Amino acid sequence: MMSVNMIGSTTGRKLLYLLLGLFYVVSLSSLSYGDTDLGFQMNVQDKGELNRIVSEAEKVLAKNPKDKDSLLKLGMAYHNLANLGVRDVAAKGVDYLKQADKLYPDDPLILAVLGSVVTILGREASNMVDKMRYVNEGTPLIDRAVNKAPDNVYIRLIRSDNSAGLPKMFSRRKFVKEDLLHIEGIIKRSPKEVPVSFQTKVYYKLGNVFKSEKDESTAKSYFKKAAELSPDSEWGKKAKAEL
Repeated sequence: MMSVNMIGSTTGRKLLYLLLGLFYVVSLSSLSYGDTDLGFQMNVQDKGELNRIVSEAEKVLAKNPKDKDSLLKLGMAYHNLANLGVRDVAAKGVDYLKQADKLYPDDPLILAVLGSVVTILGREASNMVDKMRYVNEGTPLIDRAVNKAPDNVYIRLIRSDNSAGLPKMFSRRKFVKEDLLHIEGIIKRSPKEVPVSFQTKVYYKLGNVFKSEKDESTAKSYFKKAAELSPDSEWGKKAKAEL
């Protein structure tokens, strides 16, 4: 059984299999998410599945406008749809996550996803002033979330992935490696508390980090870990292609 500190509650279990592409715990005891749902949603990159999630969450929210899981699911789904190139949905994600943050201000995961989707508004903005404004508004929210829950695997992955997608001018690239290495430390201490899918993604991404640094030997060792850990998964297959 995964600890509450690492993953969250049973309710969030449906949120673990929804986000696993966004781009993952000192204490998540204040969160009400379950392990499997959250990770699932984080990795969903199929428009049809994301739209189905939106439809189901909106039905629940219509009956209970304060339902935390539904607000977060909607924010996550719109975040991923925006990353897939669907226009005019990032703002919807921001709206739902701001509602969630107002209702549950002590929840660092909501804060992290909100910060990430705000930066997507920057990517979609038509002028440089707005691009800068949204990135400078969103990234501090993610940093605050990490400071609130520095061992939260989900939040660290959100910041790592978000930082990797931003231009170098924002000086966020250091967090890509820093957060992945931090998660690796958690895996070493408590491997059973981090889903294999997350471990595989972290090792693959660390392989890419060291490859970009021209450290081929270290890169290969991480790709090998990912490939051996989950050879048939998306990240495992990508890792095998690097070997």
